Amino acid sequence: VKPGKGAAFVRTKYRNILTGATREEAFNPNDKFPKAHIETKQMQYLYNDGELYYFMDQETYDQVPLTYELVEDAIKYIRENDVATVKFYKDNAFTVEAPNFVDLEVVETEPGVKGDTATNVTKAATVETGAVIQVPIFINEGERIQIDTRSGEYLGRSKKETELAGNEKRSETGSGSDIEKNRKRFHRSLRIVVSLIVLAALALW
Repeated sequence: VKPGKGAAFVRTKYRNILTGATREEAFNPNDKFPKAHIETKQMQYLYNDGELYYFMDQETYDQVPLTYELVEDAIKYIRENDVATVKFYKDNAFTVEAPNFVDLEVVETEPGVKGDTATNVTKAATVETGAVIQVPIFINEGERIQIDTRSGEYLGRSKKETELAGNEKRSETGSGSDIEKNRKRFHRSLRIVVSLIVLAALALW
């Protein structure tokens, strides 16, 4: 900001990452500040005791209890034993991040419409962690889907789910092909038998 009189200054609103409190303050454009040291750890989510969420350091095995306010955004996509990113400042955790992409099972949704592959028509689906995601209407309970945790957006069926569906389809195709081969083989054998009978009858006649 450049006032009519006096030196220019920078007005900034910032938030305390530990307390969550926000503050607005004016600074000289030439002011310098020490760089904060942020420690990032990959930690395994263990369990919730009804109040706190416990995460374990995978290197030291130390367990850290965190409040719901800290894990609120991430816990919607994390199951017990899943790994999340926890950031610390001065040994205090201040944020928890789920992996950018997760595969979760749909536990509740309206029945899918068989044969309808439209992706622009959606419905609500609850996944195993409790998060509610908008999914295409052909998705059914029990299917695993891939989610972008940064936006909560449905990306598609999980790769494993797609591979299983492809294997089943190939199996069905293969079965149909085998039936057709056996049918042709039977008719060919039947024609040979009929021809032999006719030849035998002519010989006797």
